[in-house]
Amino acid sequence: MEQYLINARELHEKLLALISETIGLEPDALRKASEGSFGPVRSAARMNYYQPWGSEDEPTKERSLASHTDAGTVLTMLYSDEVAGLQIKKDGRWVKIEPITDAFIVNLGDQMEIMTNGRYKSVEHRGLPDKTRERLSLAAAYYPHKESVIGPIPELINDSNPQLYKVCNFSDYVTTFYKEGLNERHQTTYAKIEPR
Repeated sequence: MEQYLINARELHEKLLALISETIGLEPDALRKASEGSFGPVRSAARMNYYQPWGSEDEPTKERSLASHTDAGTVLTMLYSDEVAGLQIKKDGRWVKIEPITDAFIVNLGDQMEIMTNGRYKSVEHRGLPDKTRERLSLAAAYYPHKESVIGPIPELINDSNPQLYKVCNFSDYVTTFYKEGLNERHQTTYAKIEPR
């Protein structure tokens, strides 16, 4: 698992560099913004197991992962077996994501949305079991140090693109998420600046 996370971190940093360049920033801009003054981003892996939901009409909440955004992450890379179950919300509808053999699904987290001042959006998603087959997924998540201060990258704010998110302590942001639990409210509302 340790080597897996080392390799996944290298991919994470390459993805951050590419995303930085797509919005006109230096390749290391998002990496530096997510590190702050506390050093490299943290990583964690989580294995998800979903039992088949069998004869019930609908899978129960206990067997599903509720709708949410990844509040604490810059991005999450998900490796899934061949059983579909991840869904993302697009234009108000749930869309099933079909797994691709030997490929990662990349979810952008709330911290990415905040740092890019909304140019990239955090993905609302949920995990559902299959009716007849077991499902496994492995998520590798990358998040700032708990004492980091997160906010939009200054180069992305100007007269045409006003600041949409306040600067906030990462620990406070995530604490709010855990107090509320998984819910359908987009967590970035905590950091949004109210229009005047």
